[in-house]
Amino acid sequence: MSSSDRATKNSISIREEAARWVVRLDGGRLSQQNEQAFREWVARSPRHRAEVQRLASLWDGLDDLLEPEIEAAVSSVVSRQEGRFRRSIKYVGAIAATVLVALIFLPQYDREPVVQPISYASAIGEQRTVKLLDGSTVVLNSGSEIQERFRNSERVITLVRGEAVFDVAHDKARPFFVYAGTNAVRAVGTAFSVLYGERQVEVIVTEGTVELSAHASDLPVESSRHLRPLAQVSAGQYAKFNSTIDSITPISKEETEQKLAWQFGMLVFDGNTLQEVVSDIGRYSHLDIVITDATVRGIKISGRFRTGDTEGLLSALEDSFDIRVERRDSGKVYLSKKS
Repeated sequence: MSSSDRATKNSISIREEAARWVVRLDGGRLSQQNEQAFREWVARSPRHRAEVQRLASLWDGLDDLLEPEIEAAVSSVVSRQEGRFRRSIKYVGAIAATVLVALIFLPQYDREPVVQPISYASAIGEQRTVKLLDGSTVVLNSGSEIQERFRNSERVITLVRGEAVFDVAHDKARPFFVYAGTNAVRAVGTAFSVLYGERQVEVIVTEGTVELSAHASDLPVESSRHLRPLAQVSAGQYAKFNSTIDSITPISKEETEQKLAWQFGMLVFDGNTLQEVVSDIGRYSHLDIVITDATVRGIKISGRFRTGDTEGLLSALEDSFDIRVERRDSGKVYLSKKS
C-alpha cells in the first residue's frame, strides 16, 4: 500500500471513530469508563481533536434540537483537555446524529469543499505553456482556455474552448479528467491532446492510455460520478467523439507531429483541402477568410507555415496554388480561382 493510500485510510478511520463517539454521546451522559476512553482518544492526536471540532461545527444552528445534557457532557470532557473549543459546540438529538453520520460516510467527493476554478487562457495567435498545481504541464493552442479545479479525490480540467496538449503527472490515487462540454477524457499519467471543436471532440494519445466518457445525466458536470464510459484510446490512436464514439483510428508519428506542430509555432499541411486549411488558419488570426468560389474548396495544399504568418500563407496560396486573394472589406479576405 502506498503512503498516500495509507494516509487516506487513516483519515477515514479517524472520521469513523469520531462518528462512533458522537453516536455514543447522543445516547446521553457517558459512563465514567467511556468518558475516560473518550478523553484519552481526544488526547491521542491533534487530528482527533480537530475532527471532533469539525463534526461539532456541522451541527451549528440546529438549536431547536439541542439537548443541553449532551452538550454539557461533551463540553465537560473536551474542556479538560484543551480548556474550551474555539467556537460553541452544539450537540443535538437522534435526528441530528443520523444526519451527521450520513454525512460522514458519504463518498469523499461529496464531503469535499467547493473548489474555485483557476483559469488560464491564450490569446489569438499565442501558444502558452502552463504548469498545473500537481506538476502536470498543459500547452494551450491559439485562443484556448482551461479551468483547473483539483479535489482530494480527482484532478479536473475543463477545456472551455480551443485545443490543448496535456502531459499528466502520475498520481494513481487522483485520476486526471479533461472535460469538453459533456464529454470527458480520463488519464492517470499519460500524454494526449484534446481539440474541442464545434461538432465533436478530437483526442490524440501520444503516451499511455486514456478513457473516453460522456456525461450520463442532465446535472452540471461536477465530478466523475455521472460519467458513462465509451472507449479506451492508447498511444498511437486518434479518436473523434461527442456523446458517442465517431471513430478511433491509428495515427502515424508523422501525422501526429503534423497535427501538433502548432506547439512549436508551425502549421504543417500535407495534401489538406483549401477548406481545411482556411478552417485551421482561422484559429490563429482575427481575419475572416471566406471561400467564394466552390471550385477551389477541394484544392490540395501542402507546406509549412508559421502560426502567426497569415499574410505569408495567403501569399503562398496566391503564388503557388492559383488562388485569387482579395480584401474587399476591413478584416475580411475572399478566396476564389484566378481567371
